[in-house]
Amino acid sequence: MRVFILRLLCWILPTFFTLFCVPAFGQTQTVMFLNKHGEKIKGTDSAAYIRTLTREEKRDTLYQLKEQYMTGEIYRIGTAFFNRGKLTLTGLITSYQKNGKKMCEEQYKQGVLNDTSRYYYKNGNIRSEVFASGGAENLQDIHKLPPRLMTYYDSVGNQLVKEGNGHIKTSNCCGDSSEGDYKDGYQEGLWQGTFFSGKYRYVESYSHG
Repeated sequence: MRVFILRLLCWILPTFFTLFCVPAFGQTQTVMFLNKHGEKIKGTDSAAYIRTLTREEKRDTLYQLKEQYMTGEIYRIGTAFFNRGKLTLTGLITSYQKNGKKMCEEQYKQGVLNDTSRYYYKNGNIRSEVFASGGAENLQDIHKLPPRLMTYYDSVGNQLVKEGNGHIKTSNCCGDSSEGDYKDGYQEGLWQGTFFSGKYRYVESYSHG
């Protein structure tokens, strides 16, 4: 019986520390489970992703971020500050579909979108480039400056918005659509479309977003 218990402990203890905290060779590693909304949860029953944060010994609170689908494929990678349980994205964050194709490449500063980010269709073609003024000197000002749509392509590669100007029509998986003009990166003039799976229509007017 004692031999059985010792063998069981030899299996459980390494597994426990692998899932939650692994200090080794000058690195500290923290692992947690996330639901489909990116919220930290206990256990794997409703988990959609596994997040691994790896910190070099001399890098204070800066971590290498790796998130994986529960089946092992890479979901998101990049760098982040992790302090007292709070995660703050910084630098380039790249997200992937399960098949390995990119979903987006986003630039962050102090946890806020900064500079140019790129977004992709499911077929791997680029969809859009968005510029965000996350470099504002005052952090409060960052949230007051909405991102600007600089380029937009349809799913087969035709460019519809260039240098912030153009006309687009989009649709989503529910069959809803949206159509209108962009000027200097912001919605401009009359926009119309549908929502709630086409049950309702809307018409809106914009002036510089």
